[in-house]
Amino acid sequence: MLQLLPHFSINLWPAVNEALGMTFLESQARGCTVVAGNEGGVHSVVDNGHTGILCPPRDSLALARAVDSLLSHPEQLENYQQNARTYVTENHSLQHAATELRDIISHAITIQKQSNPTESAGNPDHG
Repeated sequence: MLQLLPHFSINLWPAVNEALGMTFLESQARGCTVVAGNEGGVHSVVDNGHTGILCPPRDSLALARAVDSLLSHPEQLENYQQNARTYVTENHSLQHAATELRDIISHAITIQKQSNPTESAGNPDHG
């Protein structure tokens, strides 16, 4: 499936009960604009009006209108495609996740050291 995504312009998916939607991240990473129902966690991976279009949940007419609008305005579709690649790279890539995790762990270690200064100094009486 991933090999086929670069050949598509739009990923139309109703997103019924979609928890996160890896398909949306995969599509956007390959420059495919997402048109989906705004249900579950979809809004956390699709930037509505920037990388794709989120429609009211279970509204097939709204999905059809969104696709029609994109096909009628190829410049907007191309903008969404470019924005989608950038969005995934900057917000959902493995590198981004690793950086966020490192920052969270570093912050937790700093807080721990501040709240227990004797332990952070290597006091042999603790631990």
